[in-house]
Amino acid sequence: MKKRSKVIFSLIAICVVTIIVAFLIQKNAERNLEGVKCSYLDPMIVDFLAFGVAIFLIVEGTWDIFENMKEPFKYQIPRIIIVAIGFAITTLHIMQFVHK
Repeated sequence: MKKRSKVIFSLIAICVVTIIVAFLIQKNAERNLEGVKCSYLDPMIVDFLAFGVAIFLIVEGTWDIFENMKEPFKYQIPRIIIVAIGFAITTLHIMQFVHK
């Protein structure tokens, strides 16, 4: 049970940190760019496709983590990173979607 809580805590902590870092980087980039912000001119389909990929990464990574909970923690780290990447993509595209 201790291993399970360590994995879950690490998953949540890394995902929250990833969301905050992605948000801060995007906000800083918005502030530093002058004129037209190219990424905001992309069609909305790009955001929807990105959401789809991000949701896939989050669900698949989380599923893998819980399916392989008995593996050592070091084997869970890549799965946690995959979920964190999914949350980073989601955060960035939510910010772009709201801006449109």
